[in-house]
Parts: sequence; structure tokens; C-alpha cells
Amino acid sequence: MGISASIRPDTIRNYKRLNYEVWFALAEFVDNSTQSYFSNRSELDETLEAQGEHIFVRVVHDKDAGLLRISDNAFGMSHDVLEGALIHGNPPSNTSGRNEFGMGLKTAACWFGNRWTIRTTALGDANEYQIEYDVERVASGDLDLRETSRAVSPTAHYTVLEIFDLNRSFGPRTIGKSKDYLSSIYRVDTRSGDLQLYWGDDLLTYEDTLEFLTAADGSIFKKDFHFDVNGKPVHGWGGILEAGGRPKAGFAIIRRNRVIQGQPSAWRPQGLFGLQELGSNNLVNQRLVGEIHLDEFLVSQQKDAIQWMGDEETDIERLLLETFKEYRQTAANRRKRDGSGPSAVATAAALDNVAAAIGSASFIDDYVLTDV
Repeated sequence: MGISASIRPDTIRNYKRLNYEVWFALAEFVDNSTQSYFSNRSELDETLEAQGEHIFVRVVHDKDAGLLRISDNAFGMSHDVLEGALIHGNPPSNTSGRNEFGMGLKTAACWFGNRWTIRTTALGDANEYQIEYDVERVASGDLDLRETSRAVSPTAHYTVLEIFDLNRSFGPRTIGKSKDYLSSIYRVDTRSGDLQLYWGDDLLTYEDTLEFLTAADGSIFKKDFHFDVNGKPVHGWGGILEAGGRPKAGFAIIRRNRVIQGQPSAWRPQGLFGLQELGSNNLVNQRLVGEIHLDEFLVSQQKDAIQWMGDEETDIERLLLETFKEYRQTAANRRKRDGSGPSAVATAAALDNVAAAIGSASFIDDYVLTDV
């Protein structure tokens, strides 16, 4: 008799050790909600219009109750879809969207807390279904999720995920960063009007009104690009900011209209931006900005990084440098228009670079301090 592969239920105890950031874990739920909408958009749009509603996802952290809630009014889940969603490693039949691996709901929910429930009903289904997922109980071998159901209107459509006994704290700094990152991750959906994303009652929007440098002929330093790498299409745009700042600059990596890496920690390919070990703050790193769409490239399970295959990253960096070499030179040499000297941005960049150099280990090692 041969040896066959198997997975023990107690594996889920280790999900709390996954290397998530709070915002990327939350994005797992938003991905499911938005994909539920996009997969059923034609039918759902008609219903939403008749109901006077707009598609939304809402994140609520109730500190007093020790509760994290993520709710939406997307298509919802039928009994069969809910059952499939609770199978670990069971990808959907269509993996061309945002939910690809069949893992995100379970890993993120167990990372956040030790108990969670789902209530959901699909449009056209006359029943709401609820399950209770207790991590310790399931890990100990009790796989019964205490399913219940109740009758609801067939025009209802929603999913409500509530997580209890939280493993993560939500201080003001974490909440602030989560709101900023979620705004950035779903910038395409929110600026197109496809999604209303809330943190409590706060509507999250991404402030991406950018002023680009203007050339002598009145044109702006911004242009689109298209090329193929390893048989996969790559497209986007790049430009030079008039008033820069490191948090604003860099290329946002977008995959399937969802940001994988974006501002304030955008991708800075070495060919264009130089080495980043010390977080270089020169003019190029403050002024060069863009978006790059990599829809057909592989992504990490946590959807926080592109998984480059072979020379893909090197080839993209080379093509970007060929496309924006002149932009890089212009950004690096940018000075005040009146010719009276370096701009405030250039001065700040120079001072930051001096400070970084003085504080570096190699600088300190070059000096010997002698006792007086």
C-alpha cells in the first residue's frame, strides 16, 4: 500500500503565525466581496439600481466587543458556494479573478481571531446560511461548523463575516495605516465608482490628484507604455511630479485592477531609481511616478508581491529604463524655473542624503574617537 498525502486539521493553528500585515489580511475579504460583484455584475447592477443601493464593503472594528466585522452587499453565497469556500485549498472554478487559491478567507480569518462566523445569502436564494468556525475545536478534530439557516427574501444578497477572540490589536496607528493602504489597494475600484469602501462610517478614497512637470512647449511629462515580457502583456504610465515627495513616487504594481504594491511603499525598479538599501531620497525617488499593470503575472499567496519567473523582473526593469531614461535624467536635474538655485525639494533631498551618509555604519567606521 502506497503513502498518500494528507493534511491534519490542527494545521490551522499555525495560520495565526502567517506573515500578514493587517491591511493585506483585510484585503483577502475585500477581494472576495469585489469578485463576487464582478462575477455577477450584470444581474447585480440591475438589482442594486432597483433597490437604490451601491455596491459596498464595510470594515468595522468594535474594540469594546472585541469584534472585527466585514460586510458587503455583493452577490452573496448559496449553500454550495459557501460549502466550497470553507474547504481549505479549494480554488474557484474560475481563477482569472481576485480569488485564486481557495485559501484567503480561512487563513486571514484564523490569523485575525480564534472564532468566526459567516452569515450569507445569494441573490435569488430564499435562505440565509450561517456557520460557526472555532479554530481550536476544528483543530482538535471536531469539523462540525454548527450550520443553521433561516428564511429570507430572495431579493436579499449579502455576506457578513464576524471574527471574535482576536489575535491582533487595533491601535490608532494600525487603523490609520490600514485605512491608507486599503484606500491605495482598491484605488481603481473606488475612483471608477465600482466600489464604496468603508472603515466604519468613513468612506475610503485614494487621493491621487497629481500635478505633472510641464515642458517648455506646454506638454506634460507623462506617457503611457505597452510591451510584452515572457509572452505576458505589460502596460501602464509614468511621469514626473511637479511637486514631489518620496511617499508619492514610485510605480504602483496593479494586477487585475487591484494594487499589489503601491504608495507609500511603491515599487522602485533599480534601473530607474537606483539602489534602495538606504531608502534613497534623491530627486528621482521623489519625482518619478507611475502605474504598471501585470495582470497575467504570478502573485504570492498573500497577494502582496509579484512572483517573478526567470528574467521577468530584469526584462521589465530594462524596458522601463529604455522608456523613461530621459524622464529619469529630467527628474534628477530638475531645478527652480527662475534659475535662482536649487529647489526646496532638491535641497531637502540633498540634506536627507547627507544625514543618511553621516549616520551610516561605514561613515562611523572611518573615524576613531580619542579620549581627551
